[in-house]
Amino acid sequence: MPLGKVLEAVANAGLFRNGVMLVGTAAYQAYPCLVGAFLPSSALMTNDADLFVSSFVSDDEPEDLEKILQRANPTFKALLSREDRLPKVFRSSDNFQVDIVTKFRRGRQSPIIIDELRCSAEALKFMEYLTEERMDAVALYGTGVLVSIPIPVRYAIHKLLIAQERRANAPKRNKDLKQAKDLIDVFLETDSAEFEDELRDARKRGPAWKKYRRIVGRDQKAGAPGLSFSFSEKEMRIDHDLREDRAFFDLLTGSYARLLGAPLVPAGATPEWLYAEAPFVVLAHNTDSDPLFVYANRAAQSCFEYDWSEFAGLPSRLSAEAPNREERTAILEKVSRHGFVRDYSGVRISKSGRRFLIEDGIVWQLIDEAGVSHGQAATFCCWRDVPEDAPPQAKS
Repeated sequence: MPLGKVLEAVANAGLFRNGVMLVGTAAYQAYPCLVGAFLPSSALMTNDADLFVSSFVSDDEPEDLEKILQRANPTFKALLSREDRLPKVFRSSDNFQVDIVTKFRRGRQSPIIIDELRCSAEALKFMEYLTEERMDAVALYGTGVLVSIPIPVRYAIHKLLIAQERRANAPKRNKDLKQAKDLIDVFLETDSAEFEDELRDARKRGPAWKKYRRIVGRDQKAGAPGLSFSFSEKEMRIDHDLREDRAFFDLLTGSYARLLGAPLVPAGATPEWLYAEAPFVVLAHNTDSDPLFVYANRAAQSCFEYDWSEFAGLPSRLSAEAPNREERTAILEKVSRHGFVRDYSGVRISKSGRRFLIEDGIVWQLIDEAGVSHGQAATFCCWRDVPEDAPPQAKS
């Protein structure tokens, strides 16, 4: 069943006009026209709609939300748990689901009864921030459906917040981060001042928001916001350390196993072992246009002669001399297309200027279980110094 048909029924009943707001992925799909840019994640299909209700004033007599939804699809039924006095979830026979959500009130009880619609609403964290400011938008269905949605900049920051509340391997976490990143990329190009204002506002919101300081930081060297969206895109100079991070270890080893069909580490190995004891080099960089190293184990540090503090945040292109960077870029582009490259060889350079030849290397995409790319990683166990009088151009 089309999402638009549900939104049309809700709009025709006057719900958006009288206080109901569309949130979640269904709202995100309306943002490309509003921000004037293509948002890749907006093309994804969604089989649910989240409706936010805090205060609702009906034009006429109160009407069951279930009956309103049945105008879109007669098979919509209310789902009740044992604790529910009134339903907060509605589902049709084709498994399209409508969830009713709200913000916490005094006492932080949930669910909250919405008498006017004869339903209840699940109270969710940070919803008060998301829904403080709303705007009208047109959902693309039929001749267009007028809906009420959160302003885009708050939607992006809210997605960063709730992503940190989810488990590191939760599929929804990756979707949250991807939607946030796509929107923030647009804001940084079109209206970075407004985005910075919203960040400042978010940071002032009391003790419960302290975790947010670990999500968003500032790259003082570049003089522009340095944002952390996911494992490989965290700004290392701020406060996050991936050396023994279990979620990042799972990303490294999981993506390697899925793409190459073999384990990166021995059975039972830990993040601590990979960082401090592994006899082979492992490096990773993020998805920036000029990628930065976000991980280098001790073997890599010994090979390249940088310690952790120097490696983290170093542009990965500096691992190769200028004459070899074109060859390196071509390999990375091949990895982007095919997922990985085996038997890679190339000349690299250490901090002191020592040149060495990598042999039998493997480079792969850091792709999580949801298919989201977080950068690229490389591993090799064989290298040898290149004589000083050898030409700088590598052969691979």
